[in-house]
Parts: sequence; C-alpha cells; structure tokens
Amino acid sequence: ALIGAAVENATLYERQARQVRVLHSLAETSRAVVQTSSLPHILYRLASTSGGLLRAGRCAVLTLDPAGAHLTLEAVWAAGSEGAGGVPVAVPADGAWGRLLGATTPVLIGRRDHREAFAVLDAIAPNARAALVAPMRVADRVVGMFVCFSDGRRTFGKEDQDLLAMVASQAALAVENARLIEALTERNVVRDLFDALVL
Repeated sequence: ALIGAAVENATLYERQARQVRVLHSLAETSRAVVQTSSLPHILYRLASTSGGLLRAGRCAVLTLDPAGAHLTLEAVWAAGSEGAGGVPVAVPADGAWGRLLGATTPVLIGRRDHREAFAVLDAIAPNARAALVAPMRVADRVVGMFVCFSDGRRTFGKEDQDLLAMVASQAALAVENARLIEALTERNVVRDLFDALVL
C-alpha cells in the first residue's frame, strides 16, 4: 500500500510539473506573439514551443492560400541539430491533406494507415511514424494546419491533442491578423496613390 501510494504521488507530481511547464511555455509564447509583428517568427516560435512540450521530433506550420488550393510551408522546427533538406514549398490541399483540413479537432495519424499523407511531407520528417495534425481555424474558416511528428518512440495522447489544439488556435489568429494587416496596408497604398493623383 505504501509503495502504491508513493507511485501514485510521483505520477501526480510529474503530471502537475508538466502542466506548470506547459502553462509557463504558453505564457512566454503568448508574450512573444504579442511583441513581434513578423509572422514567420511567430509561427516558428509556436512550432518550437509545441515541439518541446509534446516531445515531438519535428513540427511544421502550413498556411492555406485564399483559394484553398495549396498549403504553403511557413515554419519547420526540428528537435535535432540537423535541418530539413529539400522541404516542399507548397503542398496540394486535396487528397489526404484535404480530408485532414476538414477535421474540427486534432487527428492522430500513423504512417502505416496514411501512407499518402506521409509521402507528401516525407522531406520534412522522413523517419516519422506518427503525426498529430491540428487544423488552424478562425471561426468556421480553415487558414492552415499544424503538424507535429513522432518517430514512434513517443506516443501522442489526449493531453497532447488538447495542447496542440490551443497552439493551432493561436497560430490561426496570428495568420489571420497578418493577412488583415497586409490587406489594410495594400488598401492604404492604393488610397494614397489616388490621393496623390487628385493633387
């Protein structure tokens, strides 16, 4: 009974310690998101935070173009020192990845059952055996996808899915804000041009 109580206490302590680390990392990432206006920097920071918290091998952030035809790779984080070589710039947003975009919650996929999906992003994570995929949504609109890869030694659980859903929401808001700022900037440039022509 004493050993059982000790094991249970140790398990609870580890779980609470991880929750504290998660909250601390998310708070630091939120501060970084607010302090910078560079979308690539924000997305890389979110990818690195997710990768560390989920103990993933790699994390990637892809944004969906306004036409909904392609996913563009915006950021890749890797746990090791080696970078991802030959990474595709754009991925067609149909087929396996198109179906995953329609999900409303993070989806865990394995290489054995989803070979088509893994084949597309093999250049990012060639040794991955599983991936946790979270659509990035603003209201009902999909703006991209957050993907964390595992080599099979690490299994993603329910807590990991909830965590990635939160980070994907932050990433979606960052992408939406950047697009709004870009649209407003273009509108102001056009207005300034017409104002100059009137004068």
